[in-house]
Amino acid sequence: MSLSLVLLASCGGGAKQPAPSTVEQLMQQGLAQMFQGADPIAAQASFREVLKTNPTHYGAHYQLAASLDRGGRPTEARAEWEPPEVAEKRLL
Repeated sequence: MSLSLVLLASCGGGAKQPAPSTVEQLMQQGLAQMFQGADPIAAQASFREVLKTNPTHYGAHYQLAASLDRGGRPTEARAEWEPPEVAEKRLL
């Protein structure tokens, strides 16, 4: 393989990186969106994707709540922080 092909392969060759597919990658993406990119709305989508795969993922619920709160949706954030049975009693 020529040096130029090796360099292209190591740099990605200008091709788009595949979308994150694992829970860990999605969590890292969401954290970067929220804290490095200051984009809590984009982070919400990443954390919701984690919860589609693993609905009991504590970290995803916590970070989704934090991103909802930072994104100006405190009521929805509280629902993510509270266990379902607590939220249910509060609504009664």
